[in-house]
Amino acid sequence: MTEVKSQRQILLTDAGHGAADSLSGGELSHGLTEGEAAFLAKLKEKKGTMPLSPPAKLGVDASALQRLQRRGLIEISRDGTGN
Repeated sequence: MTEVKSQRQILLTDAGHGAADSLSGGELSHGLTEGEAAFLAKLKEKKGTMPLSPPAKLGVDASALQRLQRRGLIEISRDGTGN
């Protein structure tokens, strides 16, 4: 029996897309740190999804990911479909 390993994904939500769009338009930071805003922009460039990696590899720390998730700007899914 083979086990399918699920790669967890970081997904940009609709709210995250809106925040990334307005950040790139020079609007206020929505209360995000520079690193969080840069991460949203990077995620948007990658079509709104990227594999969950160690935070250092993502260029953002774990607490920033948690803040973005709590604000509803990103989701972390088990299989890339939001589940």
